[in-house]
Amino acid sequence: MRFENYFETDAEGHSLPYLDEIIAKPKREDSVRLTALRTGQVHLINEMAPADVERFMKEHGAKYHTWPRHSAGYYLVFNWRRGVFQDKRLRTAAAHAIDREAIHQAVYYGQGEILNQCYPKGDPWYLEGVRSLEYDPDRAKAMLKEARAVGTAVKIIAHTNLAIARETVQVVQEGWNAVGFKATLELLDTAPVVAAFREGHFDAGFGGYTYRFDPNDFYARNLHSQSEWNRGNSGWHNERYDRLVEEAKRTVDMAQRKALYTEAQSIINVELPHFHLHDVVRTSAAVKELRGYQPGLGGALTYHGGGLRTASIGA
Repeated sequence: MRFENYFETDAEGHSLPYLDEIIAKPKREDSVRLTALRTGQVHLINEMAPADVERFMKEHGAKYHTWPRHSAGYYLVFNWRRGVFQDKRLRTAAAHAIDREAIHQAVYYGQGEILNQCYPKGDPWYLEGVRSLEYDPDRAKAMLKEARAVGTAVKIIAHTNLAIARETVQVVQEGWNAVGFKATLELLDTAPVVAAFREGHFDAGFGGYTYRFDPNDFYARNLHSQSEWNRGNSGWHNERYDRLVEEAKRTVDMAQRKALYTEAQSIINVELPHFHLHDVVRTSAAVKELRGYQPGLGGALTYHGGGLRTASIGA
C-alpha cells in the first residue's frame, strides 16, 4: 500500500510513489509467468525465459514494453589447488575444447553474448582489446597427445537446481570427451557444491556472479590470492595480478583503472583460473499502460530514482 507521508517528490513536486498499491504474484514457472502477462492477470513480469524472448518479441513485441538487462556472468573454474588442472597444458587444452557458440545457442537461445571478461560490450567497464582462447578442438587433441594425457579423468561439479549450470556443463562435458578427456559430471545441491568448492573436491566447476557496479568487486574478491572466496574456489595465486588489482583499487581515474584491469584480465585468460563463458540477459516485460517504469541495472523492481517508485498505470 502507498505510504501517504513518503518524503520524496518528483521534479514537479508531486508525491511519490504514484501507484496506490502493488500486488505481487510469485510465479516460478516461466510459461505461467508469461501467460499471466498475456492474459492480463499481471501488468509486469520481471523475467521471461531465454527460449521465449525471440518468439515473444516477434509475435507480441509491439504490444508490450520490454527491458533487456545484463544481470550476471558465468565462467568455468579450474582447480589450482589439486588435481589434473594444475598442469597448464591441460587447462589450455580444456579451454580450447569448450564450444561457447554451442552454449550461446543451446543454453541461452541466442540471447546475451559470449564473454571473454566479466563485463559485456556496451558496459562502461568493458575492456577493449582483451582476447581469450578460441574453440579449437584439433588444437586441444594435439595438446593432450603432446602431454601424454589422452584419457585423463576430470570431474566437473555444478548446481543441480540451476538449469543454466546443468545445461552448460553438459556442453562442456561433451566437448571435453570429444577431444580425449574422460569427463564426468557431479550435479549437487547448494550445500554440497559449496563444500566441494571449499574442500577442493573437483577438477572444474561452474561459477558465476551477479552484476558488479565496481570491477574491484570481481577482480579482487574472486581472484586475489588473499581473498577468502578465491581460497575456496580456484586457489590461484599470481603476484603480478595481485599488484595490478591492488593498484586499480587505489586509482581514481577510470581510464587508468581500465588499463590496469585489462592487463589483469589478460593474465586470467592466459593462466586460466577462470574461463569466461557467457553473460545473462534478463528480459522484463509489461503492458503498454505501465508508464515511467525502468528496471534498475541490478534488476531491482524499485530503487532510488526509478522503478516502481516512478511508475503509473494509464490508458
